[in-house]
Amino acid sequence: MSDEMYGTKADWLEVWKREAEARGWSDAEVEHRAGLTNKYLSRLRCGDIGEPTAATIAKINRALTLPLAVKIFGLDSVHGV
Repeated sequence: MSDEMYGTKADWLEVWKREAEARGWSDAEVEHRAGLTNKYLSRLRCGDIGEPTAATIAKINRALTLPLAVKIFGLDSVHGV
């Protein structure tokens, strides 16, 4: 059973940072495990990338073994917020 979380990019970044630190993983390790490009999380934090898509949120959650469901609500919602 998975839990659900609704939030902004900042909310997700905080969760991911805390979970990565608990595992002793760098951003690069999380990105590698999630199949993302190098420096993705850094670019997301500084605003070079807008809101992550639901698919990207799900990839990062899987990489961090977080049992959180990611759902898209509404036809115009492509973000996991």
